[in-house]
Amino acid sequence: MENNKYSLLLIAFDCHYSHVTRFIKFLKSVNPLVSISLFADKDDSDISEEIKKNVEEIIIRRRYDGRAFIRFKPFCRLMNKVVLNRQLKMLAKYRRFDIVNIHFCLYYMSYYLRHLRKMGNKIIISPWGSDVLRLDSKVKLKMLGRVYRKADMITVGSKGPIGKIALRQFGVKESKLCAIGWGSETIDYINANIEGVSKADAKKELGLDDSYVITCGYNAFQEQRHETILDAIGKIKEDLPRNMILLFPVTYGVSNWHKKNAYVQSIKTKAASLNLNAVFYEEYLSVRDTFILRRASDMFIHVQTTDAGNSTIMEYCICGSKIIHGNWMHYKWLDYQPMFYFPVDDLNNLSSVILNAYHSELPEIPKEVISVIRARGWKEKMVQWNNAFMGLLQFD
Repeated sequence: MENNKYSLLLIAFDCHYSHVTRFIKFLKSVNPLVSISLFADKDDSDISEEIKKNVEEIIIRRRYDGRAFIRFKPFCRLMNKVVLNRQLKMLAKYRRFDIVNIHFCLYYMSYYLRHLRKMGNKIIISPWGSDVLRLDSKVKLKMLGRVYRKADMITVGSKGPIGKIALRQFGVKESKLCAIGWGSETIDYINANIEGVSKADAKKELGLDDSYVITCGYNAFQEQRHETILDAIGKIKEDLPRNMILLFPVTYGVSNWHKKNAYVQSIKTKAASLNLNAVFYEEYLSVRDTFILRRASDMFIHVQTTDAGNSTIMEYCICGSKIIHGNWMHYKWLDYQPMFYFPVDDLNNLSSVILNAYHSELPEIPKEVISVIRARGWKEKMVQWNNAFMGLLQFD
């Protein structure tokens, strides 16, 4: 489809901005004609230069800054909603966008639907996973469902976990669902560089020569179940290699810095108490650093509570890692036979699955799966997003 010019307001609250950065960068690279405005809940100093050079403007969310009742959190939350309502009302009075695209859409967006509809010709919701799957309040789910029904497009398919919730619980029309799929800059990098870097090369670059490397989860959220993984490994450590080292990528998690650090420290304490060697990656990793970490891993353990379908497990697959995967998270691409990962049906069996994986040969990945994974890079996926945006606006 030939590129057309359109304006997009991307609203991104309460989410991790490295993903926002990549989304903006690749959309602008695929369609230089698109005019992107970012509505952010970060301070200007916390927004990357990559974002700044690819957007027309950054609108910073205002918050309640009064001294009265500042320590009374329910009051502050209420006042923050009031302040945001005023800001959106003013914005809707003077601005108009072809598309308002809400990433990581949370329930409170239902308060502002009239303003969003006034400022946007089309409203598109882009779920990330936990914004829906980890919402356990019936009232909040009902409010979120209202936002979904009022949107013009939701960027998920009907067969995934969020799509099923949208259809069955929220009452969204199936015609509004668009299975675009999230992309991965790391997969783009892997496609271009994997032949030149062996697993031994990657271990050497990380200073882990001659180690058996097990990577546990991929962020600093408690839902990754790091302590459960440590307990499972602790039970069988005598049956695993003495040169085993555990890697914990915890570069992002809850937005509260102190809470994240406290949680990471609790994992460190747990690993030390079990006498397990562990390395923690707490600072931002470049695309190459992320690739090297994936490539160095002999095993990747993925047993988080919920997931709508991330690219991380794909990256470990094509980097030659043995995959331990919780079967309560279902991805269509994992259905290909023969089975190329080690399934966990019950966390009580995690130790035995890890031990079985260690003693087994690395499963061969079906060619169809490799093709699916290699096509998951942002360079290909963003073309689909741009086409979906333009298709909704009905460009000729």
